[in-house]
Amino acid sequence: MSILTAEASTPFGMLWIGGDAEKITDISWTPIAGKGHGGELDWFLGALDGYLGGRLKAFPGGLGFAGQRPVWFRTAPRGRAETFPQKTYQSLCAIRYGQTRSYADLGEALGNRSLARAVGNVCAANPVPIVVPCHRVVGAHGLGGYTGGLDKKRWLLRIEGSLTDEEQSGES
Repeated sequence: MSILTAEASTPFGMLWIGGDAEKITDISWTPIAGKGHGGELDWFLGALDGYLGGRLKAFPGGLGFAGQRPVWFRTAPRGRAETFPQKTYQSLCAIRYGQTRSYADLGEALGNRSLARAVGNVCAANPVPIVVPCHRVVGAHGLGGYTGGLDKKRWLLRIEGSLTDEEQSGES
């Protein structure tokens, strides 16, 4: 099945969504190639609107995998986390709305605190940010990075109420 796409307007510009009636395969701050959806992605767009408006704390469905790639399924997740990246994506999903964890904390939970850089690399490669919430992972002494840009990371964390006054002002 070919990818269907949709656009969602946010205060930081357009967000592009790719997937089908059963799963989301891509979320990006840059355009995604594919055929425009005819309502098949409405299940996700409604949830995204609720999240961005601060009314929804958890997306329907769950994390699964298509090979090594994380996918957000509308219903029961498919696949089991076996590789380091898959286990990292699973750990990201365990970070609750309004909470953050450091890259080192996630590395430690995955077996070794020194895996912080590897956790950061997995976060940077996340094709479904927001639902697999890599924005909730922060550096030991600041926000760390975010593929969409730190302005978007701050904005997402602000929606969830998990920024300190210093982080909100952009000083970290």
